[in-house]
Amino acid sequence: MPRDDGVDDGTASAVAATTPRVLWSQRRGSVTVKFDARDARAVEVEVIDADREEKSSTVRVRYVADDVVDADRENGARDGVETMDERGGRAARAYACALELFGSVGASARAEIKRTSRAITVTFPKTTVAGHWPRLLLSKEKFRHVGTDFDLWLDEDDELAADAAFKFDLNSLEKISNYEDKAYYFPDVDDSDDDMPDMTDVYDH
Repeated sequence: MPRDDGVDDGTASAVAATTPRVLWSQRRGSVTVKFDARDARAVEVEVIDADREEKSSTVRVRYVADDVVDADRENGARDGVETMDERGGRAARAYACALELFGSVGASARAEIKRTSRAITVTFPKTTVAGHWPRLLLSKEKFRHVGTDFDLWLDEDDELAADAAFKFDLNSLEKISNYEDKAYYFPDVDDSDDDMPDMTDVYDH
């Protein structure tokens, strides 16, 4: 489950860190977690109990990012510790959370990490039996920091249908390419012009 965690790095020193907003999506073989992060740096991703089918994994993520204004802060609530980034004098904040996942995922070295100016997106391979999880976290409790990434979400039935359509397209392309190769379907037909009559002979008659 998400929780505040200590962070101590070169760009921001804090005793407690802010829990970031987390959005998740999945496929049968992977789970993707997106963390709100404006110009993130000093990113650390750790997986505890990775590659263990009989036990859930815990993902720990830490990073430093520019301060992001959200509804809580607009209402006057401030959590975590605000610091100043030495590189540009911008207001920076340390972010961290630990997510106890519903199932097991691969080690952080096997994760695909993408960073944009707005988010950190991490895709982990599932190491439990392939299939969609009923939720991201092991606990059934609802957490306000965790939500569904509807932009990337795909239901399992839709995923299976998309896979089936993709396989069908590949088979169709293969058959078309074979058809274009006349020797494949008509091995006894000779394409040479040797048996064609001379056009002058045709007009002479």
